Amino acid sequence: MHLVFLNSLERKTGMDSTITAQVSICENQGIWNIYWNEPDATGTLQQDVWYEGAHWDEMISAFRYRLAEKMSLGFIPVIDGGMQGVPSVNGQGKSRMAQILYYYSEQHSNEALYDELREWRRVQAGKEGKAPYLIASNRALKLLAAFVPWYKEELQQLPGFGAAKTGAYAEGIVAITVKHERNGDFPLNWVEEGVDSEAFNGWFHKQHELKLKNDFDKKVEKRKLLEGIQRGETLDALEDQLSVPRRELIALIEELDKEGIPVDGLVNNELAAVPEQELTQAVLAFAQEGHRYLKPVLQHIYTPQELEDKDVNRIYEWLRLLRIRIRRETAAA
Repeated sequence: MHLVFLNSLERKTGMDSTITAQVSICENQGIWNIYWNEPDATGTLQQDVWYEGAHWDEMISAFRYRLAEKMSLGFIPVIDGGMQGVPSVNGQGKSRMAQILYYYSEQHSNEALYDELREWRRVQAGKEGKAPYLIASNRALKLLAAFVPWYKEELQQLPGFGAAKTGAYAEGIVAITVKHERNGDFPLNWVEEGVDSEAFNGWFHKQHELKLKNDFDKKVEKRKLLEGIQRGETLDALEDQLSVPRRELIALIEELDKEGIPVDGLVNNELAAVPEQELTQAVLAFAQEGHRYLKPVLQHIYTPQELEDKDVNRIYEWLRLLRIRIRRETAAA
């Protein structure tokens, strides 16, 4: 077995005491292992296997997210240089301040205002024919509900609200927020002083841990999905095997397609169950309406009365798969 990486981490357990743990990456005949060694309450060293497998990218993802998990519990690397992918809470400038504002907003959001902003987003998304998150994320709405900007210039001081977004939505947002009181004024320099640094550090690493865990889970799911596609599995079978909702499953298939990985077999097999007339209408609708949004394509194919007797979610599924086929055919032409 070859030792590829080794580092120690320490966590304070009292005024003058610390716990020291070690993380290591080893390789043996193409199999990667990640080990975490930490003493228990009696001082006996306990080993936890974080990963064992043949996939380098999955191993790196597992290393990063499990390390972030430990750092959220207070472990600090003795040598910081080998911890790629795990950010430091001691960053400078706008990036660090943005994270502090996000942290504060989670603790001090005005829930009544947050609900009003969600309703505004829902209505605005309907007017523009967009998904609500493209108007503003939940995280962005939390910022608004915590700091309550009354003017466009104040709105622009919040992360994610640049010139384009404020130009499009400042009037609608401020019309709501101006009716609410706030606990502090702009600029927001006062926020950092009121944040407990230890609590913020734990939150910061926890956020990164969750992101990395999602990345790791997605890598594993995509690998298993690809293996299933290569075996000729159906969507129904893959849904059972991966325990992933069909909507997320198709999103993963779209990602594989964007990465240039062949998914034609699955796409063609699933589309074979769709009536030929509906497929033909859908192809024409895509040609007229474009590929970006599916709702106009759906409305082009079916009348509201026809949709009453159909499973709209299943229609969207095969439309997404058909879009993959059309894009591939267009790129190959």
